[in-house]
Amino acid sequence: MTKLTDRAWKGFDAFGPKGLFEIHTTNSSIDKKRLVLDGPEIVPYVTRSADNNGVALFVSDKNYSYGFDLPDVITVGLDTQTAFYQPYKFVTGQNIQIITGEHLTPLVIQFLLPLLRTQMTAKFNWGGNGATLSRMKRLRLMLPIDDNGQPDYDFMSDYVRERLSQKRQSYLDYVHDRLAELGTVQSLPAINSVDWKPFVISELFSKFVGGKGKGLVHLRQVDSGGIEYLGATNRNNGVLCRVALDDVSKSMV
Repeated sequence: MTKLTDRAWKGFDAFGPKGLFEIHTTNSSIDKKRLVLDGPEIVPYVTRSADNNGVALFVSDKNYSYGFDLPDVITVGLDTQTAFYQPYKFVTGQNIQIITGEHLTPLVIQFLLPLLRTQMTAKFNWGGNGATLSRMKRLRLMLPIDDNGQPDYDFMSDYVRERLSQKRQSYLDYVHDRLAELGTVQSLPAINSVDWKPFVISELFSKFVGGKGKGLVHLRQVDSGGIEYLGATNRNNGVLCRVALDDVSKSMV
């Protein structure tokens, strides 16, 4: 099993004249108001959001007319200190930077992302000390090195490949255990092989009631614990965030 301690580590300039990679502004930078919404929504629109790999929504490929960026790169959200791997051709919102480089394979990128995020979080924050392009160009990364003192990209790839294989096997083991608990698997007919007919929703459910709450502004958001706060969003199963349970109880009074 490959371990991080199997290699010596050394600091490198991430960008700049002696840097390992290049960082530059996006080729599109489309304000949301200018998006072309006509046509199949198949193109990732990447923003500074920390959710969903930075993808705010999918848009028409007609937005390529503004410009686009190619896959297998890292996107960085300035000010928000977000960094994500983009595996598909995409367009972006404003204040997005693109990291490219000869050695940026999908596996190497997955190894670099936690290191990059850690450095950005430690050095930058929202407001006057955000991750501007000039500040990013001064960033340094500690990386495992080979016998020549250069970044060992093969080691990075092997390490990530092993961890992905572990996660995949853990998932398969979990699924097999759950299936064993459920007993004999029943075969179900194909969904298009049964008869369908329309129903009035009020015939299926006894009543509809409005949700209770005084709005998110009255509640404390928490990172863990608490209770899910639902809103009128089409993402994350309608969950906007988690809020303190004590505040929820008070708002019901």
